[in-house]
Amino acid sequence: MVYESPTLQPRRREAWVAGGGTADRMIQKCKSCGSTIQPRRLDEIRGQDGDIIVRLLDYPVLTCSENHEQRHIESLTHLTRHFSAVIQPLLTTKRGIPFFQRHLCCKCRRSLDRVIEQPDRLELTVDLRGYSGIRLQYEGPALRCRYCGTVQIRNIGRHVMSIARALTAAWGT
Repeated sequence: MVYESPTLQPRRREAWVAGGGTADRMIQKCKSCGSTIQPRRLDEIRGQDGDIIVRLLDYPVLTCSENHEQRHIESLTHLTRHFSAVIQPLLTTKRGIPFFQRHLCCKCRRSLDRVIEQPDRLELTVDLRGYSGIRLQYEGPALRCRYCGTVQIRNIGRHVMSIARALTAAWGT
């Protein structure tokens, strides 16, 4: 017997279970085996675009106990926007008019004009939709400030777009 609450809050239906209590109808089931889908963390999701590699470590997905299907906890668009906002403090600062812009360190604000890009690795810890401890690893061309030692990404369009494309490639795996 199903009882529908006359109030509008909350908007989901509740089914009264024999013996008392409620059972939530929003529980998701696997289409293959019928078991309940629960959150689980993947060790690594890896994507690459050219010389830029992006890894998501300890990334949460929703999956059944038999690992038949995996559902991401977030849409790709929101994920890319969220990680772009997280990466923003690690991008160099630009000063000056176009074609004569100087890149400055994101921490000490000193000039990076004579610093050469070299392959390096950055790692960030990110919180996403109630899940903490998701690590984002970036491997690719980066600048290391000679004054404060901060590793950062040159703020030019091709690097930022390559990070987004690498995230998209990681999402597809």
